[in-house]
Amino acid sequence: MKILPDQSEKDVNIMSNIGLLGLGSMGGAIARRLTQQIPAGHTLRVFDKSAEAIANFENVAKSSQDLFDQSDVVFTCLPNSDVVSDVLGSNMVSPNTVIVDLTSGAPDKSFKISEALREKNVTYLDMAVSGGPAGSEAGTLTAMASGDAEVFASKVEGIASLFAKKVEHVGPKPGSGHAVKAINNTLNMMNLLSASEGLIALNKAGIDTRKALDVINESSGRSLQSTVRIPEEVMSGKYAYGFQLGLMMKDVNTGTDFVADQLEGSGLVLDHKFASLVQSLTALAGPTADYTEAVKGMESASQGMVHGPWEGKADDVNDGGSTGLFLPPGTELLVCDMAGTTVDEQGIVYITLHRTMNDHGLHVDWEDMHVWHGAEKIAVIEHFVRDRMVGKKDEEHMVAAKNACLKDFVSNIGKAYFDTDVLKLIDPSLPEHFNSLREKGIKIGLNTGYPIKIQEAIIDQLNMREFIDGYVSAEQVGGRPNPWMIQQLMINFKVNHVHKVAKAGDSVADIGEGKASGIGCTIGVLSGADDRKTLEDAGADCIVGSVMELKCWE
Repeated sequence: MKILPDQSEKDVNIMSNIGLLGLGSMGGAIARRLTQQIPAGHTLRVFDKSAEAIANFENVAKSSQDLFDQSDVVFTCLPNSDVVSDVLGSNMVSPNTVIVDLTSGAPDKSFKISEALREKNVTYLDMAVSGGPAGSEAGTLTAMASGDAEVFASKVEGIASLFAKKVEHVGPKPGSGHAVKAINNTLNMMNLLSASEGLIALNKAGIDTRKALDVINESSGRSLQSTVRIPEEVMSGKYAYGFQLGLMMKDVNTGTDFVADQLEGSGLVLDHKFASLVQSLTALAGPTADYTEAVKGMESASQGMVHGPWEGKADDVNDGGSTGLFLPPGTELLVCDMAGTTVDEQGIVYITLHRTMNDHGLHVDWEDMHVWHGAEKIAVIEHFVRDRMVGKKDEEHMVAAKNACLKDFVSNIGKAYFDTDVLKLIDPSLPEHFNSLREKGIKIGLNTGYPIKIQEAIIDQLNMREFIDGYVSAEQVGGRPNPWMIQQLMINFKVNHVHKVAKAGDSVADIGEGKASGIGCTIGVLSGADDRKTLEDAGADCIVGSVMELKCWE
């Protein structure tokens, strides 16, 4: 623990019993950091009403009252100032206790809380923090404190330095730290949205926004949002910084209210109109969405995008409790592969294809099958016939061998699929999910490397006609990675631009098909043949666990 030069041993001992109340995304991360960093002889106790939140901590108080009873310094990390006031009012806080409010609170309410506690000989300091959960874990937060400067220096700054890289006392009046945080987050949101709107306009003008952003970030228009948040969260499709949009909206409301109070009316820039915009974007994305997802609302409203046709890096947006992937604004057609993407057939197609070819004397190793995931099955058979029979048979015999093998494969896969109950949808709720996308104007098309006879039999077996709009087989127009199946579906549904199409599939062949088509978004799914790294290396714009995670803006 950091001990300031003027700290006495007595002061250090007073600091030994530390409590932390509230183990949400920020509070939990700070608690984990303190657990790792706190020196011997000092005790950290935590408490949260959520059993899940406290599950991974050893020294948990029995209740909030128990936490207050056993702590000399209590850090609160709660949703807002009203909750802080309720908690402090419903618990007996011993005289000489120091309360450090990490909540992004309202300055005027923080001052009132301080005054009420002062009458009980309890010191209240507000100390808002910035830097997100990742900064909490790494100990790189910025802390903005206010209140009694002597108490802060002797009893709080040393603890705060364990989880914050910069700890600044900004003023003696309680609530000042919360005011600075509110203005900081209002600027944060304004920078994010204004930069995103500028990039949307540049993109609509046909300008490469990645190149434009590189220029901006070397010029005077740069900010943390343009240099970090937009590239890492927005352009990547990740949207996983870790700070909820509803909490950001609260801070923006606090910031614009503070400006209005201080300027006797309303600000010229940081005004209530801006707060209303943030409220609208929050209603659209939902309060639990990552705050960077507000940009999706900007894209939806303008029918534009921050960057070109999903040029973001591939990323597993389903990792770590993601809310899923929103399809690009303006998407009119979602093309989905069948086996491994919309249909769970447990890999039987490749097992059957492998066995059938070997029954015809082609001697195909199992390892040789991997590169053919998602390919047109007749193309696979033709490849191995020509590869294994070259020099042994003339063209007529090779064509006959291919046709015989294909005939047996169709028969064998039919028996494997339709004489058993092995075939299932990738998720029982797929019909409801696809119909919800269709209600929002998105056509659902299926494409596959299966022969058309098998494709139609699967569709009928699983009653898929009830929740799709159409389908096409590689047998009809040519196999992957050629763009022809996607192009045929575009013609069928009168979709007039590739940027209005998204493709989802579980194999390298699916990704190649999407890339060859130049469509708006090529999505890898992890429910079938290939793993995340393989799909990333193939150039997937983004990756999800399954098609069930694909969403649509209203």
